[in-house]
Amino acid sequence: MNPIAHLKRTVQTTLILAVLLLGASVESSQAQTAEDALLFTQRLPGTGARSIGLSGTGIAGLGDYSDFFTNPAGLGYVKQSQVSAALNFLSATNEGFVSAQGFGNPIEEELTDQSLSNFAGIYKIPTNQGALVLGATYNQTSSFSRNLFFQGLTNEESITDVLLPFDDEFQIGESDGIFFPEFFADLPEIAYLGGAVEFLSENVGTDGPLFYQAVNPGSTIQQSSDVFQEGSLKELSFGGAVEAAKGVMIGASLNFSFGRYEFESFFDEFDINGENTSDLYVVIDGDTEYQGFDQVTYTERFESELIGANLRVGVSAEAAPGARVGLTIETPTFYRVDEAFETEVATFFDNGLSLAYGGQPGDIGRGTFEYDITTPWRFGGGLSYSISGLTVLGDLELVDWSQMELDASSDRNFFADINRSIRDDFKAVVNSSIAAEYTFNNFTARVGYALQPDPNDGLLSLGDGTALDPDNKRSYVSAGFGFTFSNAFAINFGWMQETQEDIYIPDFTTYTVTEDIIRNHFQLGLSILL
Repeated sequence: MNPIAHLKRTVQTTLILAVLLLGASVESSQAQTAEDALLFTQRLPGTGARSIGLSGTGIAGLGDYSDFFTNPAGLGYVKQSQVSAALNFLSATNEGFVSAQGFGNPIEEELTDQSLSNFAGIYKIPTNQGALVLGATYNQTSSFSRNLFFQGLTNEESITDVLLPFDDEFQIGESDGIFFPEFFADLPEIAYLGGAVEFLSENVGTDGPLFYQAVNPGSTIQQSSDVFQEGSLKELSFGGAVEAAKGVMIGASLNFSFGRYEFESFFDEFDINGENTSDLYVVIDGDTEYQGFDQVTYTERFESELIGANLRVGVSAEAAPGARVGLTIETPTFYRVDEAFETEVATFFDNGLSLAYGGQPGDIGRGTFEYDITTPWRFGGGLSYSISGLTVLGDLELVDWSQMELDASSDRNFFADINRSIRDDFKAVVNSSIAAEYTFNNFTARVGYALQPDPNDGLLSLGDGTALDPDNKRSYVSAGFGFTFSNAFAINFGWMQETQEDIYIPDFTTYTVTEDIIRNHFQLGLSILL
């Protein structure tokens, strides 16, 4: 085979100029999915060292800064003004098992992170009777950190199998007797400019194939993938509570959410056994030759910045001696998401040369996008009962995830399809938690458990059409303790372990990766009592 030099550099330059001059539209294929919107808006059951020791249980009212997050009416039980802060230590472990043969045993990856997770100021206003409390708090409400890695040998499928363009994704152009492809889809064009797919100009007008993939079908290759997810969501709240009647607290908080999510997926194929005997080669400018596949990499990155706001109101009352009941309502959170994304394909050849495309200013598959997420209403209720230093608490929270919506000023049909799938596949869930704490003198011990069911009833599909029905519920177990020194300051420590099973479908494959995710949250908090 001796393809005519198709002047790839010239075509690439022309396409880049066309994008810059004509303002090519952005394909909505990055993080604008129902699953990613769910990831952004699900959150931990509690925040603060005391609260996570109780697995977030506390809608009946705890009387500390965690009430901003669970039920602001509970602020009415604060006994004295205080300034509080907490440090968070996160350890996230992800074990992945690949369903296909040749990928061996599960591989475990671990990430760690440290951050200031909480800071609060609460002022108990002196009153002749009743209670009036105002304050503000900064809380970390979720963490996205996880890392997945797997690798193995296969001769059944390659990323280049599906990088080949479909007939409706290109047309053939001609200049001075030289044929070249003009693409209507980003991914096959990126693959072509990155060397993973080659255009056979000599087959124009014949029955021969017009494109050739770098990896010969049936070659034994090593596939590996490294998937990183990082970032967190925080909340800044301003609010307070008032005793509206004896033993009845009413509270409200205005909450501003903000955060960042980073995703990077690096997929690699390597001719580990030297079996790829392709005679494919490319000649550029008549003197540079790329011949024989050695390695193909596909990299996808995006970063999302989120900002939103909502209102949380609640009531808490002394129902009987030692017994409290609480109710809370949270309005939808209105998020604006600013996203930057890029895709890159690189091909390395046996003679040491390489081609790469993507990730540079002006490249196809790189850009920014803005869209909105509106979360569902949240309705919660809780009970607590105290006797002889022991307090038992329980909470229920109703969230109808089928009411979540995505929107943007462009791609209206695309987002209409997403919202339709949310209505069809997502369901209402009841989050639950139960906890207990026991106080002896100035020392308090705590334990808790919480469950967040999977709101997604939809099926996942593999490339071969196989349907999967994963259950991505999240469960939490916790413990902690606190100690108060001379009514001047208090130290609290909390530990909460979050466990989740998930299924990851690598790009362009028909196998799955089952993930066992464990996140351990440790928080150390200090409160200065004024």
